[in-house]
Amino acid sequence: MFEIELKASIRRERLDDLRKRITELGGTRIGVFRQVDVYLNHPCRDFAKTDEALRIRDHNGKVELTYKGARVHEDCKCRVEKTIEVKSSINDMLEFLSYLGFSKVFEIVKNREIYSVNRKGYMINICLDDVLDLGFFVEVELFSAENAINESINVLKSVLRDLGLTGPYITKSYLEILLDKRGENESFNIV
Repeated sequence: MFEIELKASIRRERLDDLRKRITELGGTRIGVFRQVDVYLNHPCRDFAKTDEALRIRDHNGKVELTYKGARVHEDCKCRVEKTIEVKSSINDMLEFLSYLGFSKVFEIVKNREIYSVNRKGYMINICLDDVLDLGFFVEVELFSAENAINESINVLKSVLRDLGLTGPYITKSYLEILLDKRGENESFNIV
C-alpha cells in the first residue's frame, strides 16, 4: 500500500473554522496526540539521497517503527509505508538500532488532532498539526493501491478545497520543511 499525503500551512486563527468544516464534511474526531518522531539514517546508504526514511514514533506512549520508501509521484508525498508497533521505549529502540549502525538524524515534535472522514470510499485522515519550530498545518492522508494513486490525489485535493484550502499544497515532509527552514530556507505558503 502507498501512503498518499498533502498538507497546507495555516494560521492558528483558522483552527476553529477548520474544525467546523471537518465536522460539516462528516468528519469524526479521533483524538489529540503528542507525537515525537525520530528520524534515522542507514549506516551504508544516505536516506537523503535515496529519498527513503526510517522513523521511530512515540504516539502518546505507543512506539512505532516506520519505513518509508522513495517517492513515486511528484504531485504529492506518495510512497510505500510499512509500520510496526514495538513494545520498547523510543530510547530503547534508538539504542537497539545504533548497534546496527543506524544514527539519529533529527527529531520532530508535534501535537496532532486527528479526524477521519469517508470520501468516495476512501478513509481519509485529516490532521491539524502544531509542529514545534514550524507552526500549524493541515495534513490529509490516505492509503491506496498503486493503480489508484491519481484518483487518490484528486480525492485529497477535493477535501482540502472543501476545507477552504486552495493550494498550492505542500508535498514535503515535516523533516524536509524543517531542514529547509534551518538551511536552504525554501519557502512554503501559509493560507
